[in-house]
Amino acid sequence: MENKAKNLNPFAQASTNEERERVWKSLKAVARPVSKKEGERLMKEAIRLQVENNK
Repeated sequence: MENKAKNLNPFAQASTNEERERVWKSLKAVARPVSKKEGERLMKEAIRLQVENNK
């Protein structure tokens, strides 16, 4: 039976430093700057989701 809960964290699949470096570079390539307000909103949403998943 296939695991339905896929881990969306790209670092979770990286087992070596080389793989982590490759993941980090690919994420940096698509990163974009955000305003302080947008960053705070995203951080609050990330914390909310993390708390929700840990219940």
